[in-house]
Amino acid sequence: MARLKRLFEPILIGSLELKNRIKMPAMALVPPDSEDVIIKRLKAFYIERAKGGVAIIGVSCTPTRLIQDPMLGLYDDRFVRNLKELPEVVHAYGANMRRTRNDEG
Repeated sequence: MARLKRLFEPILIGSLELKNRIKMPAMALVPPDSEDVIIKRLKAFYIERAKGGVAIIGVSCTPTRLIQDPMLGLYDDRFVRNLKELPEVVHAYGANMRRTRNDEG
């Protein structure tokens, strides 16, 4: 257990300060059949990880074209608002999720 001592210590990476060294990697999440359910479950999934103490959460696997309907992605503007809300949702619970400069607006 002594080897994990620093895992729970804060760390500064460039200008990004994290409360600990726990990172959840980006992963593909298989969505349910309804777009509304996708959004609710996706937010709930990330909130639970943030509540659990994860310092930084990776989000990936957002297709830029329709692959599987109704896969949450960047192929349709209707998803952009919800994707932009994800960092705000996890920040409320002390986790970090970085946005790229291209998703402002």
